Amino acid sequence: MKRTTFQERHLGVEKLEDRRLLAVIADAIAPAGLQAEIRVLDPGGVPIGLGTGALGDGVVVQTVPIPILGTYTVEVSGSAGTLGNYELELLLNAAKEDESTGGPTNDTFGTAQDIDSSFLSLGFGTAERGAVVGALASSIESEDFESGSLGGQWSTFSSHSAGRIQVTDSFGAAAGSFALLMDTTISLTPTLNKAIWRVDLSGVTNPVLSFSHADFFDEETALPSNFIGFRNGDGVAISDDGLNWHTVTNATNIPSGTWESVEIDLAAEAAASGMTLGTNFRIKFQQFDNSPLPGDGRGYDEIRITVPDVSSPEDWYRFGLADGQSATLGLTTLNESNPLVDLYSADGTTLLASGTAGEITQIIRNFVDDTTDGTTTYYFARVSGLDGQYSLVVTRDADFDADSDADGNDVLESAADITLTGTVLGSAVASGAPVITAEVEPNDDGVPGGSLSDLPLANDWSSSFLPVGGNQFAATLTGSISAGSVDYLQEDIPQETATDTDMELALVAAIDDGFAWL
Repeated sequence: MKRTTFQERHLGVEKLEDRRLLAVIADAIAPAGLQAEIRVLDPGGVPIGLGTGALGDGVVVQTVPIPILGTYTVEVSGSAGTLGNYELELLLNAAKEDESTGGPTNDTFGTAQDIDSSFLSLGFGTAERGAVVGALASSIESEDFESGSLGGQWSTFSSHSAGRIQVTDSFGAAAGSFALLMDTTISLTPTLNKAIWRVDLSGVTNPVLSFSHADFFDEETALPSNFIGFRNGDGVAISDDGLNWHTVTNATNIPSGTWESVEIDLAAEAAASGMTLGTNFRIKFQQFDNSPLPGDGRGYDEIRITVPDVSSPEDWYRFGLADGQSATLGLTTLNESNPLVDLYSADGTTLLASGTAGEITQIIRNFVDDTTDGTTTYYFARVSGLDGQYSLVVTRDADFDADSDADGNDVLESAADITLTGTVLGSAVASGAPVITAEVEPNDDGVPGGSLSDLPLANDWSSSFLPVGGNQFAATLTGSISAGSVDYLQEDIPQETATDTDMELALVAAIDDGFAWL
């Protein structure tokens, strides 16, 4: 069992400690032998959220109320004795799109996901806000190197002892702080560096590989279209057996230190070379040259495999309004897509289309329900026009601050008009310690079962909640449930009989006084 704890503390803003929601998402990652099970425990150890996913798939526990101050615990275990790797994500004050983790689809008006459970009171009259984080491209695998090291899916090789393959923040990144950099530490020493990423693509249709790469005065050496074993060169190749390789792209000459995005149709490339998209598919990233960074070398970052939502490039959500209640919708994307959000009535009539506003990608401002029947009227939001992750925030009887920093409504002349609602939702986040994105062993007391003695050994996850748009915050880490963890136990348990219940870890995420929630 893997155990994560986090603390809910008073934030220095009155009336907010009893208005928190938590969404917990656990995804099995390659090799996908884990059937993840989640339990969320309150400070008294009482389960307040439960969920079990399918074998090799994700599981979501949606909008768990966090009603009191204290330390809450998230347990991730392998159901039915299954073992494997996982990625754990926590969302504060937002729901997660069910479809993005293998749940019911929301691609049509009739299958819209209800997000009423994500609404929280803002503490002023009837003002509330709800939110959901979703995606219009299903992410199969991803690697952003923000953990600061290579995970278990990676293997590396250098043809010379001077070869260097490192995850570092010393030379910039396409996004975040860290990237995968390759060079040689001794000048005039030709060296081949390669990093191989193993992914499970069994049953996946139309996967797309995307990544960013940087050139640090590195001369380009082209790889052949197909080769056996290895060849000197700069580029990316694929293999279904680790022996026969097919080049999907050769590196291009770009200005030193700049990052360029690349997108590859893996299904087409595999078919062209007679390869099968299977459980142990390999993607190899290469660099070949003869001098150290920054005078030579190559970088890779933001590596993802996605399946574009070709059949229905839109997501639908449903929420309710009381008689005369207003709603503002803000849509924010985490890439450079150009999305739209449209508002529909319950009979499918288009009511309003979005427009741009400040830092919010698209916004629909202050729609007012005009019914007088004393019942809740449901409205539907359609998100479309993008390929990637997004955040949708809906406020009731409150406006939305579309500009949270200095280029927005920070002076009298650009003051936001809140005449209709009298209430506005904004956000502020204080900086903190570096984020934690991967477990650091040992982080338990070596005794089977969770106990308070685990907590002093916990990894500190205090500053891992980062903004994902629209006043929602997410933290993600990777870990592993494996029989090999028995080495950390003080008891004499044969490795072949150890199960996931014999192991646990603790990670502390403290939401401290510097974190402002509005």
